Amino acid sequence: MQNDVLPLPKSITPSRIVENLAIDDFEITVEDMQTINAMEYCGGSGLHPDKVDF
Repeated sequence: MQNDVLPLPKSITPSRIVENLAIDDFEITVEDMQTINAMEYCGGSGLHPDKVDF
């Protein structure tokens, strides 16, 4: 969320669901964000959903 990316956590355990929702007390440092942003892109699978006729 901090880098305009929405994580999709999954859990069936009530305590873990609560932990997954506790995002207000978490922040990645500027240095860590720079490290993450400098990583080589190795993801993406499929077509952009806004540019494909379904």
